[in-house]
Amino acid sequence: MKIKIAVIIILLAKLGFSQSINQSPLDQYVLKYKSELSGLKRGFDIAVVSKDKVIYRNQSGGINDDTSIHIASASKWLSGAVIMKLVDEGLLSLNDPIKKFFPKLDGNIANITVRQLFSHSSGIDGKGTFELIKMGASSSLAEQAEIILAKTLAYKPGQVFSYGGESMQVAGRIAEIVSNNNFESLFQDKIAKPLEMKNTTFTNNNRTPQVAGGAVSSLQDYLNFLNMLSHKGIFRGRRILSETAVSQLLANQIGNAEVVYSPFSKYETLFNPPINMKYGIGNWREEDKDGHLKTSSSPGAFGFTPWIDHENGYYGIIATLKSMKEVFPVYLGFRYLLNSQLK
Repeated sequence: MKIKIAVIIILLAKLGFSQSINQSPLDQYVLKYKSELSGLKRGFDIAVVSKDKVIYRNQSGGINDDTSIHIASASKWLSGAVIMKLVDEGLLSLNDPIKKFFPKLDGNIANITVRQLFSHSSGIDGKGTFELIKMGASSSLAEQAEIILAKTLAYKPGQVFSYGGESMQVAGRIAEIVSNNNFESLFQDKIAKPLEMKNTTFTNNNRTPQVAGGAVSSLQDYLNFLNMLSHKGIFRGRRILSETAVSQLLANQIGNAEVVYSPFSKYETLFNPPINMKYGIGNWREEDKDGHLKTSSSPGAFGFTPWIDHENGYYGIIATLKSMKEVFPVYLGFRYLLNSQLK
């Protein structure tokens, strides 16, 4: 009998046992907040995956698994993966100062590192995002980087965290320089195509890529991306990123830098228990008081919200086109309700 039990345990381990949940209370919760979640085409799409098994689904209206929608700041996680792929290939280092790529720079701005560019700690003011949007397709990434780097730094590099898109636009240009390729092609070749992300692009309507917030994607595409991260860089048997690259992508990259601007400041009281919010390479890092990673996420201003729950072993996405102000509290409530079943 003991031998039979041992064999069953081994088989379950090999098959990858997935968590089972009672969907009814989650369905009731989603129904209660349907108006807050329903955006474009009066729709939303929610999926939660554990051990490669879908443990929760809820789709409503005109948004489905393959609907391509604007994901705003959820773009940052994808762009961060491009940067880490170039690190894997030895084309750049997170510690490279940007004077290596823009040799005419001098002073503090010349010593900003790639790490700081992609973790909002470069000293470049985070409030210039709307200027990038206004530029649209009228200028290239190279021209936009030149404009950004001509500005006076708002802070000394590495000392403060100021959330915004301009620093990542500079990092995107560095990616183009070291690879001798444009950012969209880089993303497609290094990340999208290997991950079978057929509905994801940074150049929708032929716009200049907004590295920090300009992508469109779909729920299924982004699930593939989270699947790769949850498998430490491997997707369907193929390595996309090294395990070290994934670790760095999710690691705290800002240390104890002073937070002068964060879009999460208004939501901090909603977290129960309280968390420390840090930042990795293009994604948020929820830590406990001892600095242990609990959840990684990259919510967008338009409501598209992907996350990985490292404690409970699952990842999920709320795909919608609605304001983050409405979606984020509902997302947190959904998480807590789900996690209460997994404890």
